[in-house]
Amino acid sequence: MDIQPELLYEQRGARTAYEAVPLVLGSSGSLVYKHEERNRLHYLSVPVLVRFQKQKWFAVLGPQVSYLLAAQQRVTNTVTYTGSNPNPAIPTGSDTYTVRGVSSYHRWEAGYVVGVGYQVAPRLGVEVRYAAGITQAERPLLYDPTVWTPPSEMASNASVQAQVSYQFGTL
Repeated sequence: MDIQPELLYEQRGARTAYEAVPLVLGSSGSLVYKHEERNRLHYLSVPVLVRFQKQKWFAVLGPQVSYLLAAQQRVTNTVTYTGSNPNPAIPTGSDTYTVRGVSSYHRWEAGYVVGVGYQVAPRLGVEVRYAAGITQAERPLLYDPTVWTPPSEMASNASVQAQVSYQFGTL
């Protein structure tokens, strides 16, 4: 059993899409609202792992703390009219915008890592990991959450990672 501290740069992301219940406008048609967003988050992560090794196979697990360095969110909102007689007074179309900055996200994240690997050579290994945050990624918005909470606001980070590693120093 060994302790294995690491310093990692991680780029994480998510795509979210939802469609509101259509607003029926009598017999003339209905309006459909669709929201899509893509988030890209850049983290500096420090996992402190316990490593168990049995011959060439090994397993790692332990806590991880991450700091959000940068974030970008691309949002597209689309309103579509479905019906045979479009009403020019009803605004339809698509609007896309990009938000850069970390103000709508929590800067610090607590999480955990668990993984398995194989030591190919004395210093060379391959590994598959699952890493997950136990804290929410996005800050809550200032509104009444009993009315509606966006799905992305309740989300925490999770990822499957594959890696090749090389050990420096003495064995």
